[in-house]
This record gives sequence, C-alpha cells and structure tokens, in this order.
Amino acid sequence: MAPWPPILPAWQRTLLAASEQAKNQRTLNVHLGFEAHAPRAKASEPKHLIELGVQIIVGVSPVVTYFLVIGKPSDKGRIGLRKMHFDRDFAVNQQEAKPGMHIQFGGGKPPPLSDYLFDDCSQKLEKPRIPCFPKSFALLVHLALLEYHSTDERLEKLLLDPRWTSIVKASEEAVLKPHIEYCREWMRSAKNESSSLFSHFYGLPRL
Repeated sequence: MAPWPPILPAWQRTLLAASEQAKNQRTLNVHLGFEAHAPRAKASEPKHLIELGVQIIVGVSPVVTYFLVIGKPSDKGRIGLRKMHFDRDFAVNQQEAKPGMHIQFGGGKPPPLSDYLFDDCSQKLEKPRIPCFPKSFALLVHLALLEYHSTDERLEKLLLDPRWTSIVKASEEAVLKPHIEYCREWMRSAKNESSSLFSHFYGLPRL
C-alpha cells in the first residue's frame, strides 16, 4: 500500500473499498482529492482543489475514463478552473473519427462533481480530442503530485518515497511501455512509411 501522508486521510480507505468493488463487481469507481497552493500563486490566494477520479466498467460496451479537475472554493460553492478527462474509447464511429485514447477538455461533468460551476467550459463542446498516453489511476495521481509537490513538503515526501515510486514504475511497465513499443514498431514498419501515426490513432485511413 502506498505511504499516504496525513493530509490524505481517506485515500487508503477509499482505495481499499474500490479494490474490493473491482474484484467483486468488475467495476471501478474512485474519486479522491486534495488541496494545495498553486506553485506561483500569492500566499493570500485560496488553495486549489484537485479532484481525481476513474470509472472502469467491463462488459459488452466497456467504459474507461479518468478525470482531473482543478477548482477553488468560493461563496457560491466550488468553482471549476480546469477540467480534463482521459478516455479509452472502444467504439468505432463512422461519422466522426477520434483517437481511441485521448484527452478531452470539454464534455460532461463527472457525477462526483455535479456541484462544480464551470463558467468557461461548455459541456456540449466535445472538441478537441487529443491523442495521449494511456493512463492508470496511479499515473494520474502521480501527474497531480508532480504539478503540486513543490507547494507542500508532505506531498513532495510522498512523491519521492521509494514505495510510491515502485507503484508508479509498475504502472509505467504495465501501461506505458507496451504503448511506446507499439508506436515504435508501427513507425519502423515499412508498410507505414507513407502514413501518419497521428492519423492512425484516429483510425485513418479507413480500410
């Protein structure tokens, strides 16, 4: 188990419950968060609310989606400053080409964040979908820690802890390494010399 610091008191309990749900129901739903100052913000400015989540449903129409949201508290509730999610889309849409693994800044709000107010992020605008590395929840948490560790020594201690590093390395081996090797082999293949890897991610040219 990761060495969660005291500022993340519920993380271990939440992740253990999610692990049991995944084993028993073949679904994974996790929502965690923490607060931290933005690295270049003034001390008087409110802390950012960093929200992290994942939903994975195995079945005929599988769902794999991760979200990272940055917000701030206000007298109106929680205000969303930035929202992005990472999807693994298994569907083939003949009307609209899109990368199977992508990052998206628009789209709907995750259910755990229904009370967030996003003034500058239209939920109806689903463009662009940008190809990206595949994700795991550990890699998503690691990304957030990399962004905010410099503002809190407790987050930095977690980021640099060998036990946490071993978890991240295991995710990189399981998730990133096969993807990177696939891309390398695709670009080395003679049959792809006149094709674009980015176009390939969008399923083009259609066969």
